[in-house]
Amino acid sequence: MKTYIIAVSLFVSLLLSGCVFGASPEENISTVLDTTYEKEQGFVEAQEQIVELEQNENTLFGEIMALSMEEFDQIIVLADEALVNLDERETQLGVETESMKEAKDEFQAINEYTSDIKDESLKEHVEEMIQLMDKRYTIHSDLLTAYDASLQLDRELYTMLKNEELTLDELEEQIESVNAKYAEIVAANDEFNAITDQYNEMKSEFYNLTDVNEE
Repeated sequence: MKTYIIAVSLFVSLLLSGCVFGASPEENISTVLDTTYEKEQGFVEAQEQIVELEQNENTLFGEIMALSMEEFDQIIVLADEALVNLDERETQLGVETESMKEAKDEFQAINEYTSDIKDESLKEHVEEMIQLMDKRYTIHSDLLTAYDASLQLDRELYTMLKNEELTLDELEEQIESVNAKYAEIVAANDEFNAITDQYNEMKSEFYNLTDVNEE
């Protein structure tokens, strides 16, 4: 891509966003908040896909556990389906990762305008919003790491299930590892959701404290 194209695109983007030529700090911050929200829509859509895939995978696991070793050929078929499911979840995890990275990068622009806010109480409110959002993105990064690890444990599990020599002790040990990682993910996800709710409340309060209309 040519440099001049990037420069022109950036200039046009700034004009359209209202982040130049006379916009107030509050208006510029509102633009950042709106754009950050838009960037996160890829994360929301990926999450919907992941939830559906998780439900399908749970069904496959239940079907496998209901089979006997006399039906080992069917176990292999279902385990292969589960492995494909994991591939699809990894793809959606990549979409989610990129979406949140873009949103985080976009949100950083809020720091450019915070110092220009004249109302000290409003400035403190925005600074608290920034701290909360930074914590939210950190937790999400940790959540992604844990989820990726859980996918690898799941992959090991379904690969093991295709081994006719697999012992019950080996299976139980792997399932315990999977469940332990899942519990870690649930805890991190609960914290992420709680902070997201706090941020949304502070975002709404920001608009209540200013004359800027929330889009």
